[in-house]
Amino acid sequence: MYLLDSVSPRERVKIGGALAKLAMLLKGQLKALERLRLAREAVALLDKLGVSAGAPPATVTLPYGDKETARASLEAYLASGLHELPSALVPFEAHNLANMASYLGASEAATQAAAIARQAVKEPGARDALYEAAYNEYAGRGVITGVHSEAVAGQINDALARMQKSPMADPEYMRLYEAIKARNANFKEESAALLEEHRRLLREHDGSEASKALIAKIIEQRQAHEDRYRADHDEMKAQWDAYGATLEDYKRQARDQVASEGEHVLDAIRAASPVTQAQAESWAASQVIEKAAADAMSRAGYAREAFLADMADYYRLTGGKVSAVTFIFSDARAHAENIESLAGEKRINVGARFDRKTLFHELSHLIESDPIAMAAANGFLVKRRESTTRYTINSLMNTDQFNADEIAYKDSFLHPYIGKIYPGGLTEVFSMGIEMLATPTDAAKLAALDPEMFALVSGYLTSELTPVMQARRDYQEEHVKALREKAAEEAREAARLEKQITKDIKYVAAEVTLDKTDWWDVMQEDYGSITYYLKRTVLGEKSRATFVGESGDYRVFSGSFRNEATKRASKGYMVLHMPFNNDSSPMRATIHDSLDMVKVLICYCRNMGLTPYNAYQALFVGDGVRNPRKSITSLAKYLRQERGENE
Repeated sequence: MYLLDSVSPRERVKIGGALAKLAMLLKGQLKALERLRLAREAVALLDKLGVSAGAPPATVTLPYGDKETARASLEAYLASGLHELPSALVPFEAHNLANMASYLGASEAATQAAAIARQAVKEPGARDALYEAAYNEYAGRGVITGVHSEAVAGQINDALARMQKSPMADPEYMRLYEAIKARNANFKEESAALLEEHRRLLREHDGSEASKALIAKIIEQRQAHEDRYRADHDEMKAQWDAYGATLEDYKRQARDQVASEGEHVLDAIRAASPVTQAQAESWAASQVIEKAAADAMSRAGYAREAFLADMADYYRLTGGKVSAVTFIFSDARAHAENIESLAGEKRINVGARFDRKTLFHELSHLIESDPIAMAAANGFLVKRRESTTRYTINSLMNTDQFNADEIAYKDSFLHPYIGKIYPGGLTEVFSMGIEMLATPTDAAKLAALDPEMFALVSGYLTSELTPVMQARRDYQEEHVKALREKAAEEAREAARLEKQITKDIKYVAAEVTLDKTDWWDVMQEDYGSITYYLKRTVLGEKSRATFVGESGDYRVFSGSFRNEATKRASKGYMVLHMPFNNDSSPMRATIHDSLDMVKVLICYCRNMGLTPYNAYQALFVGDGVRNPRKSITSLAKYLRQERGENE
């Protein structure tokens, strides 16, 4: 708001004149959205004169790691700040407050806030009425684009019709096309007659000079006939191509016209955004892109530079409504995950075909983590739906590409998918609406062809978040930052540990020497029954086992053995613990790792008094809590201590 003293007398007169003009216009017969646009202009002018609401709204502070201060702030807001909001938003803000209070352990505040939210929807039909009220609140804040929706809608519809019109539907284009076809047919007919005459003369040729002259003449006529045709065809084809190019240019102008209107729309939203370009670029650069996601985007042809620029533009267009996001790749269909989490990390699976429009769509699902945005979106559906009947999206779109449980309300939405509804209240209103802001052409369509939806989307995006939602967003960002810092520290520790383990594997493995003796040859010569049993039952007939060596009573074979992790046979080692000629079943373990790890297992068995199988469990499986590979480091430490060595 401007201070009145900062407005010059001359400027005050100009503002007063503009207000008087608006007052006259508002007295006339106007469409609802046009009246709304003029009213917003009047409010903006009054604000310049210092005529606006009084005290600033209450705030909520949820410092990460300080639950006591956070609880006190929520309780204070509940007592004196909640009802300062527009009444249409209070129940949904109360719902948000109840969830955060419960999460932070402020049980009394959570109970009171939940009671406010429940009381508001106690009467039949109250929820839909509240949804509509939330919609009206934000639609009333829709961005003034300077575009007269009805006039531009007519222009855009005309332009779209031109863009979609086939050249074959143009009379002049078809006249030229038919003329070429007729000339081709005429040439074919005349050519056939000349050819037949040429053949006749050849058949009747008697070798005379007169006969030769007739043949020469027909050849000349045929060539002249073809030359005339080529000249005519080239001229007619040039006219046809030129007219086709004119039509394409007409379409291009139409596309440019629509895109130009869309640029005005997007510029108006950016201008109303509380986020600067520098802030948007900083936010985009700080988000996490997992390697698998980066690789998937690269395969889809989505360059990292373009992705970051689009992220920044999204953040600015949406007024910074989305907090920390991690981009992952888990399956081919792009989708958002963890949407409604109070403090957890939001994730976007980029899928197989990620681009700017998909980015805008999936990020916008996170918008509805705000209960107020979700309520306003549902209000739009309540206001616009044909009836309460729910249809499958397949039936609305005459397709079979969606699941049978994907349902939607029916109306004249720009796309039937806009009417989709989910259990719990989530919708596709903001995701589809903001996706249309990804291109100027679609932005123009949204603003001109569905001004109600545009008013909602732009009104919400350019409004400040409510106190609880802003605090929750900031809290979530700090929480995710802490999670990422912890993950980074764990990764550094894991790398340090892995480096130490690699060193310790070499140290422990050096304790064991595998001697390539004649043990297996002797076994096969002198202990046939035991050898048969080992080959058939222990090693496996299909293993193609080869004796590697022995260390005491431990014998090692290489071959194809069942992998305990994958449950499939693959190349590895088998360790048998058995005396030279013991005919009992040997204790054994299979290892699909390096030969050094085989030696580590043998050393572990000897020092810990374990069987090969139990040693395998300790070194490779663990208890689900402790990293099993730490057992290697523990063994190395024990051996060094026994010898009085330092690491």
